[in-house]
Amino acid sequence: MSEAIKQRLRSYLENDLGIDPGITDDQALFSDGVIDSFDLIKVLDHIGAEYGAQISPLDVNLENFDSLNKMAEFVGAKAAAPSQA
Repeated sequence: MSEAIKQRLRSYLENDLGIDPGITDDQALFSDGVIDSFDLIKVLDHIGAEYGAQISPLDVNLENFDSLNKMAEFVGAKAAAPSQA
């Protein structure tokens, strides 16, 4: 996982969504109520715009988006995957 991706995502969460800067990389964001479904939509939009990632509805789950580490791993995997035409 790219530390640069994680730091950019952390910056977005803190600066644009107002998430507490004290969150840990593995803290459950959605499950613990740190972010809600409206915030998750903003995160998905940000990831698509910032990284060009095509996010399938099947990708939107706790395994991919419930912590900063999981988000960064997902973005890194999408960025490394060859684009499909």
